[in-house]
Amino acid sequence: MKRVLVTGATGYVGSHLTRRLAAEGHEVHITMRPGSSFLPIADIWDRVRSVTYDGTVGSLTEYFERQAPFDAVFHVAARAGYDDTQVDEYLESNIRFGTHLLEAMARTGSRLLINTGTSWTHGQNRDYDPVCLYAATKAAFAKIIDYYVLAKGFKAITLELYEVYGEYDTRPKLVHLLKRAADTGIPLDITPGEQPIALTHIEDVVSGCLRAWEMAADMPPSHRTYVLDAGEVTTVRELIGRMEKIWDISVPVHLGTRPYREREVMALWEGGERLPGWRPHISLDEGLRRLRSVL
Repeated sequence: MKRVLVTGATGYVGSHLTRRLAAEGHEVHITMRPGSSFLPIADIWDRVRSVTYDGTVGSLTEYFERQAPFDAVFHVAARAGYDDTQVDEYLESNIRFGTHLLEAMARTGSRLLINTGTSWTHGQNRDYDPVCLYAATKAAFAKIIDYYVLAKGFKAITLELYEVYGEYDTRPKLVHLLKRAADTGIPLDITPGEQPIALTHIEDVVSGCLRAWEMAADMPPSHRTYVLDAGEVTTVRELIGRMEKIWDISVPVHLGTRPYREREVMALWEGGERLPGWRPHISLDEGLRRLRSVL
């Protein structure tokens, strides 16, 4: 049994990771914000320990000091989105909180971090071309991790994610919105649908996080970045057609009634290295079949 900490444990990715870690018998600690709901992990609430982060590094440090150093810290929490007006939220969640986490780790002897990043850092398939402020803050935080590697001897792996999907995902993401349109028969207004999309199933993402932990444990102090790619790319328009074929129902949409977003990704990042020892096991067709079972 290992001792681990997960941030963002009540989010979609974090809750699945937390369940997997608990199921494997690890001692799981999570961070919570004041007023946060534990309902997304209510089924395992009695199997985790939580620390309330009140916006100060001290709230984390004091809790960490009462524990032995963590074998791994999984930093999944993030404020995501295309809306660049949410400046303070992005800075608070993606820079301030993450830096407080790193500093609390440094002060209390925890040195292994698995961080989640985003392929949106690489808009139009460029090495650095953040699609939005969210992506820019995630890239900036990766540079802060570099400092803790150099100054404090951290071992860190950042996993850059594409679009994550899976059963019971209620986030306002494309797959959920299309599924809701199929469920209700209410048409969804969307773009012309020619933008590429790479979908990675939540189970494969969780497996990637665990593989990264295994790999990082044997690394010298360093910060490495890998992608958890889907293994296949489609367009939004093609995705709708595959949904209709696999689900054998109509997915009502109004193609072209919404413009592409500013800085819409029309070329996916292809320059990243896939996490060694990991590959996606759930194909897009299989993932869509699983979604059909919960329609």
